[in-house]
Amino acid sequence: MALIDWSKITLTDPPQMPREVLRELKKGIDGTFREFSRGYGEAIENFFHPLLMFLKWFQDLLIETPWPLILVILGALSWWGSRSWKMVVGTVVAFLFIGWLDMWEDTMATLAIVSVATLLCIAIGIPIGILMARSDRVQAMILPVLDIMQTIPSFVYLIPVVMLLGIGKVPGLLAVMIYAIPPIVRLTNLGIRLVDKEVLEAADAFGASEYFCGCEPNHYDGAVDGGNCGDDRGPGPWRASFAGCFEPIFGARRNEWSSDCGDCHYL
Repeated sequence: MALIDWSKITLTDPPQMPREVLRELKKGIDGTFREFSRGYGEAIENFFHPLLMFLKWFQDLLIETPWPLILVILGALSWWGSRSWKMVVGTVVAFLFIGWLDMWEDTMATLAIVSVATLLCIAIGIPIGILMARSDRVQAMILPVLDIMQTIPSFVYLIPVVMLLGIGKVPGLLAVMIYAIPPIVRLTNLGIRLVDKEVLEAADAFGASEYFCGCEPNHYDGAVDGGNCGDDRGPGPWRASFAGCFEPIFGARRNEWSSDCGDCHYL
């Protein structure tokens, strides 16, 4: 059977697949997906069942928690993240307005999904970012995947997931995770690769291993000068390794390294 319908080729119409071939191709794709769903659908649902149970438990916890306590927690998180009373007041007022509109339970359900998705993205994304920072080959393989994940709209991911798991919380959670993991992976990889070589040498001198840092010195020959060592808030080797590997990621307070590292103290 011919794969091109030569009779329909014109100056304005490109070569096309014959309708019979296209029909058989669609039937083959539908049949393959149907067999896959029947054979592995239940196993996939069982795999995600603990995640669904945890999500339901966390949602019920937020709904049953007294609303004043929720406001206190959200205000404390706003202050911890912004150090701004305006942000705290704005957060509290916004959630009071949501409650006034009788959308509190829906908001708690959304907050539960977002919170669980954030925790899972951090748990998955940071180790992948560390692995990319340790290997240029792994980075070359993962970066195109991240580009595709960030380019395709999140609704596209819902199509196969909904066909396998149905409409529910887990498909939405997976779609959010697929779209949110790439920035975490990229920033973790970038943060570790931009650590100054002298910072790593200082961390190694204080006894921190390269596996604790998640990085190797030879990755940073071209890194920018003036790394960050942070302030004095912990034991020597632990603080040094933390400053050398994780402060560029989380944006902690920093101090400039002097040329001889004489201004940094981890005693």
